[in-house]
Amino acid sequence: MATDVNYDPEPGIATLVGGIVSDGQRLIEQQFTLLRREIEGEIRHVRNAVISLAIGAGICAVGGLLLVAMVVHLLQAYTEMPLWGCYGLVGGVLAGSGAVLLYFGGKGAADVHLLAPPQTTEALKENVEWFKHPTTSEPT
Repeated sequence: MATDVNYDPEPGIATLVGGIVSDGQRLIEQQFTLLRREIEGEIRHVRNAVISLAIGAGICAVGGLLLVAMVVHLLQAYTEMPLWGCYGLVGGVLAGSGAVLLYFGGKGAADVHLLAPPQTTEALKENVEWFKHPTTSEPT
């Protein structure tokens, strides 16, 4: 029992358009996945940097406290100022310096704008735009 099957080697327009739409959807899904993975990678890098900075800042803080105590006692040894006055003087200088640094650091942090990776975002925008208008083509 043989059945005759007519096989058309050239697919119809509906099949081609369906394939293009399917490929476009797959491309956009892959680009969203790529964007998500790039952002996750950047978050890992930031997390590792923050951990290193925090540990380094803690060690520097302990060293700084010891140096401040040394400066206070050095000031007291070479002047006739009482020990409490030396602590007050050194503490006041450090507090003023810290306030100035906090002011300028806050102004600098206000200028930070975190964005998604530009290459993937741009490619994703282009493909979404093309997907909205698949029949238009740009002149070459």
